[in-house]
Amino acid sequence: VGLPAYSIKGVKTEFTITSKDDNGDHCTRGGSQVSVELEGVAGTTQVRDNMDGSYVASFVPQEVGEVKLSVLVNEDHIKGSPDSVLVTDYGLLNNPSKSLNCNGGMAGPWGIAVSRNDILAVTDFSKHGVYMFDKDDRLVTTFGRKGSGKGELDVPAGVAFDAHDHVYVADYDNNRIQ
Repeated sequence: VGLPAYSIKGVKTEFTITSKDDNGDHCTRGGSQVSVELEGVAGTTQVRDNMDGSYVASFVPQEVGEVKLSVLVNEDHIKGSPDSVLVTDYGLLNNPSKSLNCNGGMAGPWGIAVSRNDILAVTDFSKHGVYMFDKDDRLVTTFGRKGSGKGELDVPAGVAFDAHDHVYVADYDNNRIQ
């Protein structure tokens, strides 16, 4: 299981846990005691046993901040647990009826990511660029243009931020990450 790195205040975050036996083989039935715990912010947790060896875990953080997320199976931490999850309060994502003003509009929005500093990045595969918005949904900057050189993009798809808020773009038709 890969624990989520980000969550949004008041929004359910779900992930799946697949159990394995002592030999590393996937379990085919449920019944294990699986729990999810949050430390650092208030919130609710829930685990559903699919009775096939997999479990759907979820949490809804009620505060912004860094939370320690622990996942335990039969009172033992799973691999990667506990881990830190950043909880943001991103305005647009909490109010999907809002729209972004991007000076002429996007033609093909595709990927989306939110930084630790609440900057929203959206790739536009048609315009071969990335739009960056602040927490108040204002356009801060754009970058990229069609091409294969440094800083140029050809069908940008996914976008992500690292722990230092550096942005990475999956440059689909150039077969690279920039």
